[in-house]
Amino acid sequence: MSYYGSQEYYLNVSKGLVPGHTIMSKFGQNDAVGTAAWEDVWDGGGTYSYPADGTAPIVKIIGHNAGDTEPIEVQGLDINGDLVVQTKTLTGTTAVTLDTPLWRVFRLKNMGSTDLVDEVCAINTGDTQDYACIAAGNNQTLMALYTIPLGKTGYMLQGTNSMHGISRDYALNGRMTMRPYGGVFQLKKTFALDSNGTSYLVMPFPLPGKIPAKTDIRVSALSIGKAGGVNTTFEILLVDD
Repeated sequence: MSYYGSQEYYLNVSKGLVPGHTIMSKFGQNDAVGTAAWEDVWDGGGTYSYPADGTAPIVKIIGHNAGDTEPIEVQGLDINGDLVVQTKTLTGTTAVTLDTPLWRVFRLKNMGSTDLVDEVCAINTGDTQDYACIAAGNNQTLMALYTIPLGKTGYMLQGTNSMHGISRDYALNGRMTMRPYGGVFQLKKTFALDSNGTSYLVMPFPLPGKIPAKTDIRVSALSIGKAGGVNTTFEILLVDD
């Protein structure tokens, strides 16, 4: 490792050679961002519903096809904000209870050897709210949403945003917002995409700010002209407190 922030440094972090340092890569997609209101960039579309602080209503995963019986890894935070990674095997359309109820969930992925046939979601007890969903054919969620785990501090490294679709005769306004624990979402970054101009945008953070534990991070978009599609990625360096 030559110096902090070099390509070699980040490669060594990814290799697990820098104690107490990891990199979280998040990526999301919203296929149909509307023109009337801001929508978050995730598979479920629309505005994401965040559970209240001090609660853990995310208690089950459920498939939407009887033939889906694959093991699903669930990544999220418990009621205290601690990182929890748990794997539960689907039983078709019968909900499966998680070992640890969650306050936040930011990734589901298929750990089996067979593609999922239909959607799989993390839900509350009454199956009245989806908190993460794997779309059919993806085998993993697409969520440009993340919450810094307890015991860690985050540093935003880079983000990308792009339009997608065959007919891209629209424009997109975008924004990154963050919510400190117990607070409200604050605007941190804005961007714009246009099929006649910049349809792909890289956002480096050469002097990354400090993101405290239990801070929510999300990317949202608003389409101009007609509904449009957007892809978003961001990478965060996590350092143990």
